[in-house]
Amino acid sequence: DERYLTAAHRYAHRTMIENMQTVNTEFLSNKHANTQVPKYIGFLRLAQQKYNTKFHFSNTQLSKSARNFWTDVVENRTVALGGNSVNEHFVQHSNSHHHITMTDGPESCNTNNMLKLTEDLFADEASGKYGDFYEMAMFNHILSTQHPETGGYVYFTSLRPQHYRMYSQVNQGMWCCVGTGMENHSKYGHFIYTHSEDNDTLYVNLFIPSELNADKFGIRQENQFPYEQKTKLTITKGGNFTLAIPKPAWASADGKASYVCQTKKWEKGETIDFDLPMEIRYEECPDYTGYIAFKYGPILL
Repeated sequence: DERYLTAAHRYAHRTMIENMQTVNTEFLSNKHANTQVPKYIGFLRLAQQKYNTKFHFSNTQLSKSARNFWTDVVENRTVALGGNSVNEHFVQHSNSHHHITMTDGPESCNTNNMLKLTEDLFADEASGKYGDFYEMAMFNHILSTQHPETGGYVYFTSLRPQHYRMYSQVNQGMWCCVGTGMENHSKYGHFIYTHSEDNDTLYVNLFIPSELNADKFGIRQENQFPYEQKTKLTITKGGNFTLAIPKPAWASADGKASYVCQTKKWEKGETIDFDLPMEIRYEECPDYTGYIAFKYGPILL
């Protein structure tokens, strides 16, 4: 209904679009982080609509702002667990020591929304960098935000060495990250498999044991990831298509994420064994390089 499309455009925050036509590394500093992420999700979803009506911002401007926002947040403002912000705000680069000195670290809601934005960006461009970020944020931040015994949810994850984590208690802590937290843990199957718009390519995006049963595609994935360095794929529905398997940056000699693609007529029962070599490496805290985090493959230690 074009009325709703028109209303959505009228609510598009002009300054957030205009100042992200390039990767502006200063613009977001000191802004409330999770107020901004949903705006860029909205801009991108507007850009993905097909319409002939003229609006103030073009589809190109809208999608460009979303891509550049993602690039700045992920490449300049994201810490080793895949989250961002301190005390709910994007940190000014000269104050990056706040990542360590302040206890209210990355917020769970921010990461939830960054994953939504990543999914939508991947729909436009099936790039390995989106799969890599999704894997990092899901395994290292989202997976850790619910207490395995009490069910409590995490609002902030402190990066301060030897600090502690605070979980919500029943009927006492109803933070934003409690409501979002309930959603977080229902979405683990959401991005494991995707397909191209023409339905000719099946993407395996995450190394999670699972089985896909779709109209055209059928595949089963078996592994003990990340406790073993491999995954096994079995075709459960044959056909002609391209199978794209991620080659993450952490498993690549050049440090770049990509997909290994093979186009053929796949037979039911055919198997693919895919090796995922892991190494110990470290990542520096953004703009505060005296603090580092260690990872084994994609997993924060």
